[in-house]
Amino acid sequence: MKPTRIRPLRLPLPRLGAVNRVPWVPSSATADKRLGQAICYLVKAFNHEAAFHRDLPTMLFAKVVCNLRNFYLQDQESTVKLILTYFNPKCWDEPWSPEAVRLMWEYVEPFTPYLGLVDEDAVARQKAALLEREAAYLLEWVVPGGKVLDKDLLAVFQDWNPDLEATSYLLTTAVSAVTGLKKVPSNSKQYWVGFHLPTAEELERRLARAA
Repeated sequence: MKPTRIRPLRLPLPRLGAVNRVPWVPSSATADKRLGQAICYLVKAFNHEAAFHRDLPTMLFAKVVCNLRNFYLQDQESTVKLILTYFNPKCWDEPWSPEAVRLMWEYVEPFTPYLGLVDEDAVARQKAALLEREAAYLLEWVVPGGKVLDKDLLAVFQDWNPDLEATSYLLTTAVSAVTGLKKVPSNSKQYWVGFHLPTAEELERRLARAA
């Protein structure tokens, strides 16, 4: 049965992290290691000449500062020191002043650092966050009480999210992160206890209430 996206029921289960998660994640290293990573990024990984030919100087500068602030989690003064020490010497135009760095650091606060979208560890945690978010949406559609077979919940999730890579293991991790629940084995099968997929009658009643 393919579910219809209608007004969901609220499931009385604790949310443990899926709500308000951003679609990208920063470096998971310690503060000292993030500083070292930021220096390595500016000195070795970042090809200033190649990047200069793709972007205008201000856009290039914004991308770098965004990575320093939002991926490597550098504060304003650390970002100023990094730009002046490692980025400015490579600049083709006038070097950026400390005031300009501070202004750009403030400006890029809401933007996504592209390093957060290509780093392998960050990408893996990003996918986990996305699965949690979609699992949370699915759990608003189910009905409190009873139980549901693991493979049935997975089938509905895959039907709702055909573009996501969703295995039983990944969905189990996501549902557990959202609810704090664990699957219960019974007769060589795995069940989620505490909610169930809505029956045809329950869907009809919900549609009637929403009308």
